[in-house]
Amino acid sequence: MMRGDTGGKGRHVVEGQMMRGDTGGKGRNVVEGQMMRGDTGGKGRNVVEGQMMRGDTGGKGRHVVEGQMMRGDTGGKGRNVVEGQMMRGDTGGKGRNVVEGQMMRGDTGGKGRHVVEGQMMRGDTEGKGRHVVEGQMMRGDTGGKGRHVVEGQMMRGDSGGKGRHVVEGQMMRGDTGGKGRHVVEGQMMRGDTGGKGRHVVEGQMMRGDTGGKGRHVVEGQMMRGDTGGKGRHVVEGQMMRGDTGGKGRHVVEGQMMRGDTGGKGRHVVEGQMMRGDTGGKGRHVVEGQMMRGDTGGKGRHVVEGQMMRGDTGGKGRHVVEGQMMRGDTGGKGRHVVEGQMMRGDTGGKGRHVVEGQMMRGDTGGKGRHVVEGQMMRGDTGGKGRHVVEGQMMRGDTGGKGRHVVEGQMMRGDTGGKGRHVVEGQMMRGDTGGKGRNVVEGQMMRGDTGGKGRHVVEGQMMRGDTGGKGRHVVEGQMMRGDTEGKGRHVVEGQMMRGDTGGKGRHVVEGQMMRGDTGGKGRHVVEGQMMRGDTGGKGRHVVEG
Repeated sequence: MMRGDTGGKGRHVVEGQMMRGDTGGKGRNVVEGQMMRGDTGGKGRNVVEGQMMRGDTGGKGRHVVEGQMMRGDTGGKGRNVVEGQMMRGDTGGKGRNVVEGQMMRGDTGGKGRHVVEGQMMRGDTEGKGRHVVEGQMMRGDTGGKGRHVVEGQMMRGDSGGKGRHVVEGQMMRGDTGGKGRHVVEGQMMRGDTGGKGRHVVEGQMMRGDTGGKGRHVVEGQMMRGDTGGKGRHVVEGQMMRGDTGGKGRHVVEGQMMRGDTGGKGRHVVEGQMMRGDTGGKGRHVVEGQMMRGDTGGKGRHVVEGQMMRGDTGGKGRHVVEGQMMRGDTGGKGRHVVEGQMMRGDTGGKGRHVVEGQMMRGDTGGKGRHVVEGQMMRGDTGGKGRHVVEGQMMRGDTGGKGRHVVEGQMMRGDTGGKGRHVVEGQMMRGDTGGKGRNVVEGQMMRGDTGGKGRHVVEGQMMRGDTGGKGRHVVEGQMMRGDTEGKGRHVVEGQMMRGDTGGKGRHVVEGQMMRGDTGGKGRHVVEGQMMRGDTGGKGRHVVEG
């Protein structure tokens, strides 16, 4: 039944069953329930998730108050959100309001582009007739340019200005607007989002586009998607993992999946029986139960056993495994020696992957690698931005000591600047220099520090936000690096994400995944989703 004032300007957090807290100076707070949630930083762009989460978005009292009995005033101008079992409220100045029933809905902001859902909800957003009327199978036009939101059993919304949105449901299909940028889904739907092939392909569990350039990978159990302009995509299996950033250096996983490392087709594609060609120069990986093969022109090959591993490309930097395999990758001794408990150095800069029960691998030139096995692990690349997970995993990212140390009881310092991740069953810790920390455990909640760059986790989450909010947010099985521009992958059963540089975030609940992107263009889905779209209080409050 908790309720509290966050400080100076009445920016407070009223919550439900569990945690509540203010992160500091500007009401940027972290409001939790059963499963921590947090504010991503500067502009109230936050991630509100979990079963009972509620939070204030920041500067102007624009907040999201939810829960079974919550009620609160957002501040200065009577713009408030009063909720409960039957909540209804006016959001403020221009009649842009949120009318709810059993399952709260919200207006995204300035232009009435909002998402109104629920079992029977209907509402007009105002000025230009851009509205969303829903019901059990509702579909509607959002306004002037055909930007609309078509929903079904599991509402999905328009991401914003250009109709780039993700419309899903069990049988949903819809056109996003002016330029044919649409997402057609069904039980196994896949679609193109628009002009440049930036699309979102979904299956049983909704996925969304992170924003302007379509570089995203939001998955669930069967998700697959293209990350954007240059075919940088992530093909998944049962437990997908996504692209780490700018150069297609990504980690794609499933039960045994591995993906393309980037620009030159140097990749490792696996599954239970997967085999693939890495690209331009015949550098490929041929596998079977006992397969071994030459990748091409320069003898760069992959020797495998029961658990295939591949060569990433140009410089023979590869991973040779088997049940007991050990091998040298070539020219510079950059090799990976594995076995049942293998750990190895990837080469030049100590960028290595130390894993647990099975998989190990380096992707190549700059430590960009894919570490897999039973419990995927991987380094995202150049700056040690990596994801180290699994039951027993531990690893150093390299150059700057920015690493993620995990396991059942692990604890560690990341190095140079105290940016570290200390985890375990009940761990909590400060990352150092700038308050960038990761506090985890069974009931974790934490502030990322200086700029709200933080990692909000669930039951067993661990992640380092690092220098620029580039972090890894995990859940029970999730792994992903947001890297350069907040391009991240939020997955797993209990995932929660970082919005990154410009509010590009992923707000999840039990089923939801979606990035709001540059201009509050987001996708709010799932059974328990909640999220703020960004700068101007444009948010989506769901139940």
